[in-house]
Amino acid sequence: MRFVYDLRLIDRGLSAAVKLCSTLNLPNLSKMSYRSLEKRILLAVTEVEKKAMATAAQEVKSLRNSKENVTRCGVSVDGTWQRRGYISQNGSLSVLSIDTGKILDVEI
Repeated sequence: MRFVYDLRLIDRGLSAAVKLCSTLNLPNLSKMSYRSLEKRILLAVTEVEKKAMATAAQEVKSLRNSKENVTRCGVSVDGTWQRRGYISQNGSLSVLSIDTGKILDVEI
C-alpha cells in the first residue's frame, strides 16, 4: 500500500509502477490490485481530510469566541475548472480561513 501511496504523492500511476518494478526486477502489480489499493488509500485520506477540516473549523470558532452555529469570519475562496469556458463539468473549490490559513472546506 505504501508503494501506491508514494506513487500518488509524486503524481504517478500504474504505468510508472510497472516501469519501476520491471527496472528493479520485481513482480508487477495487476491493474485490479493497484486500483483496490488506490480505493483503500482514498478512504483513509478522506477520513483524515474530514477530521482536519473539522478541527480547523473548531479552531476558527474558538478564535472568534463564537457559541452560535454560524460564526462570522473572513475566508478566501478559490475555484478552478478543468477546461476554460463554461462547458467544463469538472471543477474544484477550496475555502481557507484568513485567521488561521487552514483549509475549511474542499469540493471537487
